[in-house]
Amino acid sequence: MKPTLPTNSAEIRFAAGTLSVERRANENTPEAFVGKAIVCGSRSKNMGGFVEVIDPKALDSADMSDVVGLFNHNRDILLGRSTSGSLTLTRDADGGLSYRIAYDPNDPDHTRLLAKFERGDVVGSSFAFTTARNGEEWQEEETEGGGILYVRTVTAIKKIYDVSPVTDPAYADSTAAKRSLEHFKQEHPDARMKGMKMPKKKGKRDETAAELAERAFLEAMIPHHEMALEMASTALKEAETPDIRAFAQGIIDGQGGEINQMKQWLSDMDTAERQSPDAETLRMAEEHAFFSSL
Repeated sequence: MKPTLPTNSAEIRFAAGTLSVERRANENTPEAFVGKAIVCGSRSKNMGGFVEVIDPKALDSADMSDVVGLFNHNRDILLGRSTSGSLTLTRDADGGLSYRIAYDPNDPDHTRLLAKFERGDVVGSSFAFTTARNGEEWQEEETEGGGILYVRTVTAIKKIYDVSPVTDPAYADSTAAKRSLEHFKQEHPDARMKGMKMPKKKGKRDETAAELAERAFLEAMIPHHEMALEMASTALKEAETPDIRAFAQGIIDGQGGEINQMKQWLSDMDTAERQSPDAETLRMAEEHAFFSSL
């Protein structure tokens, strides 16, 4: 499948349960925080309309010359740095990336992180990265229900910015990938239409071409609007320019209601379909009318 245009915004991915504390043999003294930041060759959970796989060779040419270890991706809580040797990175057998942050008992951020880890507050690791130019590919797969599952394969990572123990999976950010997915959909409009082929079910009439087009339009636009709401919410949190903030608020105010309206239209379509006679009932009625007229 033709690669899409590059995405330049940093993205964040989360891996659950991938942090541990390395301790000295026969002692309880901590030596390092150890985690796996990148898992390759494994499909992610649904990330908002798509799943993602990181290719085992994606890191082969990645810039990892200056990677920092942060807590919750907060640059004010610096745990280690690759250039100083306090953070070391290791490529794993699956092509992924593990990290080791040497424990410093004199660093308050380290002692606080250790306490959080021992309480069970730290839920995993994540990393911030950008993809290389043409460093991703999109494919669509037909699901059992006749819909479309979009699959993003990250084939080349441009740069790793940080690795971070995190307390909340919500730190994952796939905004840049969602923008890329929208670009892919625009380049391949037939993919979405193929996904709108509804499986025929006993007791339901066939939808007309117009109804199928309307359903396809609504089911394509709802996730598009949802992504716009997510991006607008991020802008309100981070942007300072009044005009941009006002524009983002306008999107939230307008498209939230539009999403509800489109969902209601889809619900009405399903209700009408359930209440309509099936094709066999219509055929029998027509046959009865024909013979009654003889």
